[in-house]
Amino acid sequence: MDGGYEVKQKLIILFIILIPINVLSYEVNLHKKITKNAVESSNVSQSLKANMGIYNDMKFQNKKFIEWLTYGSDREDDNLTMRWLNHFYDPITGKGLNTAGIIIYGNPSLQWGKESLINIWSWKYARIYYYQGLTSKDKASRNVAFANAFRALGQVIHLIQDKAVPAHTRNDAHPPFLKTQRDIYEKYTSDHVDLLKYDGYLSVDNLNFNTFEAFWKNNDKGLAEYTNRNFVSRNTNIDDNVYAFPVGTQVWTTTEIAKDADLGGINVEVKYLKGHAIDSYRPELSAPINRLAAFSYFDYEMEKYNYLQKVYSLNNFVHKEYSDFLIPRAVGYSAGLLDYFFRGSIEITLPDSGVYGQADSPDTGFSEIKLLARNTSAYDEEMTDGAIELVIGYRR
Repeated sequence: MDGGYEVKQKLIILFIILIPINVLSYEVNLHKKITKNAVESSNVSQSLKANMGIYNDMKFQNKKFIEWLTYGSDREDDNLTMRWLNHFYDPITGKGLNTAGIIIYGNPSLQWGKESLINIWSWKYARIYYYQGLTSKDKASRNVAFANAFRALGQVIHLIQDKAVPAHTRNDAHPPFLKTQRDIYEKYTSDHVDLLKYDGYLSVDNLNFNTFEAFWKNNDKGLAEYTNRNFVSRNTNIDDNVYAFPVGTQVWTTTEIAKDADLGGINVEVKYLKGHAIDSYRPELSAPINRLAAFSYFDYEMEKYNYLQKVYSLNNFVHKEYSDFLIPRAVGYSAGLLDYFFRGSIEITLPDSGVYGQADSPDTGFSEIKLLARNTSAYDEEMTDGAIELVIGYRR
């Protein structure tokens, strides 16, 4: 009896461990794809090459910097530690995943990504690792530090990418280990990774996005604000009356081909509610949403009884239209966050005249060096309350 009980225990543990990994496999691939596109859309490669002599093919702990970024965007969904509980942020309340605003299940992703006592892959730690990579005395330590910095950045930009998922900005829980509760927009995008649109939204600039928080919430320019206001999720649809926005503008009807297990493709009449996606950062890219929400089959039935409350649903035609808006913005905001991290630039030059290097002994190297330092960072960002630390590498 005891032996059988032990086997059952092991099977249950194995079952719990395996389910989340299988459920999240497609989503991980999507984050990797968004991250790769974000790197290409950003100035990261140029900044690393110009400022630190780091080229795309250089490796740190057997991985290139872009491989560490994609690895980080993968590991942030490590479900064994339930990190996904910290991937929600409602820009209206400032809260993460919660029930009635009282029962809190995780940190808001803004705080989780910026600084948390239990998150060693946050923005704060990325800066610490980056500093160690620049200042450590031996090459092996520098390689480890740079690898950690790039991985941490990958995990942070995963969080901003999640702000392009309506459920993550509208407090709509979808536990990955409950297959029936999985977010249907995420499932659609995960199943169509190679068919999604990734381009069309340039890296957001660091003039408008000049703080870490601004990428989340920024006078309606933050990505969480854009997604929350303009799109719905399964449990926060128009008829759920959870949020005041978005608001539908027009009802229209079309015929679409639906797949039936027995009959194959069949023509189905579908009614949709139109909307309008307002982009406060780039108003010229504000545009109509033809399929904000579909009318549920039950709505057709309830019309027979003059039922006034409309019943809405979501389908893959809705999700395709959503993804055309949201995926390119996930790329553009991720690219902007990377540019923001590597935005600093200091020009070092020799003095106009006089002795700029003095050595007391050829065995000990320079005892005094005079150089000119000038901040050349973009957008005239002022450097205050700090000190310049000069790190020198000698060649014999």
